[in-house]
Amino acid sequence: MDKRVKFDFQIEFTNGGGIQGQDFRLDLVGDDISDQELADYIVQDMRLLMVGEVRILNKEIFKEKEVRNRAILVHTGWDAHWNTAAYFENHPFLTEDAAAYLQKCGVKLVGIDAMNIDNTQGKSRPVHSTLLPPTS
Repeated sequence: MDKRVKFDFQIEFTNGGGIQGQDFRLDLVGDDISDQELADYIVQDMRLLMVGEVRILNKEIFKEKEVRNRAILVHTGWDAHWNTAAYFENHPFLTEDAAAYLQKCGVKLVGIDAMNIDNTQGKSRPVHSTLLPPTS
């Protein structure tokens, strides 16, 4: 899987309101993915209900650059909450699967623009444990 798709999306809900995402990225199994497949994936992955129209915009398929021995900085936009109480509540974080993927890719450093790279709602720290295994 060395191809990825980058895209923006807009989702409207049948009961009002909507959400949007910019520069969303997914690994591709093949060489292409339809807008409908992307829309279905987002709705299912985010477990959205009462979904109306889903628009996929600015779709670009590209070959991912090599990240081995590089620093990866994850930009979520959460830095907009810096120096506010909101910065510490419900912050974005990486999943254990994402950490395992980055470790497998051989990255040297991973950073995020949020309070913690792990979910602070529980007592586990799978991302730290995956990316910073004990040394012997």
